[in-house]
Amino acid sequence: MKHVIIGGGAAGIKAAEQIRSLEKDSKITIIMEDMNIHSRCMLHKYLSGERNTEEMSFLPKEMEDELNIEFFRGYTISSVDTDRKLVKIFPLKDQADDVKAKEEMEDVSYDKLLIATGSNGFIPPAPGLREAKNVHCFRHLREAEIIREKAKDSENIAIIGAGLVGIDAAYGMLERGKKVTVIDMAVSIIPMQLCKKAGDMYQKLFEDDGCKFELGRKVSDTKMDSDGNITAIILDNGTEVKCDLVIAAAGERAAIRFLEGSSIKINRFIEVDDHMRTNVKDIFAAGNATGLSGTWPNAKKQAEVAAYNMCGFDKTYDDTYAMKNTMNFYGLATLSLGSGKEEEGDRIIEQQDSFGYRKAIIRNGVLDSVVLQGKNLNYAGVYQHIIKNKINIEDIIKDDENKVFKLSFADFYDTDDRGQYVYA
Repeated sequence: MKHVIIGGGAAGIKAAEQIRSLEKDSKITIIMEDMNIHSRCMLHKYLSGERNTEEMSFLPKEMEDELNIEFFRGYTISSVDTDRKLVKIFPLKDQADDVKAKEEMEDVSYDKLLIATGSNGFIPPAPGLREAKNVHCFRHLREAEIIREKAKDSENIAIIGAGLVGIDAAYGMLERGKKVTVIDMAVSIIPMQLCKKAGDMYQKLFEDDGCKFELGRKVSDTKMDSDGNITAIILDNGTEVKCDLVIAAAGERAAIRFLEGSSIKINRFIEVDDHMRTNVKDIFAAGNATGLSGTWPNAKKQAEVAAYNMCGFDKTYDDTYAMKNTMNFYGLATLSLGSGKEEEGDRIIEQQDSFGYRKAIIRNGVLDSVVLQGKNLNYAGVYQHIIKNKINIEDIIKDDENKVFKLSFADFYDTDDRGQYVYA
């Protein structure tokens, strides 16, 4: 059996590991655009200079050897021929090593195929951004390498996007002593994961380190020099943000353009069933490319399920809960679970003390969301279970609403009519 995996991220590597544990002698091939396996969560550490490419890998070299994988590093996908079971690839000119540096297309055949290509950054359609030579996304190590190299000769860095990716980039550039300005239409940072109060605490830490923020603002125009580099970004209020380098972190798109025109069903993302199968026989998908959840644990679970089914076993994916995030900047740790969106009639409970800030949103007696920020992030698994399964907690907190921040599984023990302990 020949298994081909497109993508060398968390999902792709997990699938390879699982396939090898199930089929010792099958051939496994991984095609990846980057030259090095790396943790996307640690890209800001690479940008800051705290880690090198070897330290970015989450797959030790000895384990990579044990897995006995054929790698095509520095290759991108042209198309997938589902009738002939061929993946058509070609080398990226700026990365391919001497052995693989061929301009002609290559065909990689497969018996089973897993698409785990993740997502790519998105450059907003503001004037000049997509044409400029000094505008780069920040989703992959190859992009971080370009940014880190160009930053050597850059003093002023403009970052478009104040979500997690943009704030990661800001951290990396600040650690290198750069002057950083973050621009976003939102009025607070990391708005998808944090309420304004939690986001404001991070914003202050970044501002204390020299970062400037232009929030609630749009990019309306740019100034460009004769070499095709943006020298200033003009905001909708007329403010000019001087820059030598621009990092676009305003969104992402599933990295599946190579599937356009194929028989694989796509609706912004690759459509899969609960076995991670696409509509085409012997083709599976996992991770960001499916739109199910791009979080590291979920992507790995999806890949594990796909691997089992690629090897002929029957395994389903049922953990589709994706609203969970953790982050840590300047020593301030945060856990965010749930939608975080307040609705009319919600019960909002907030608490702040020397241990940090906490917020819970309760809707019809059910815990919808929780943010824990500071020194005490205990019981994360409990909160995820309660929120994901929509468990009513009204009776538990009726005498003390602050008990919502001290929940444990013990709160849900009960006894049945035979005296046995059960979960309520």
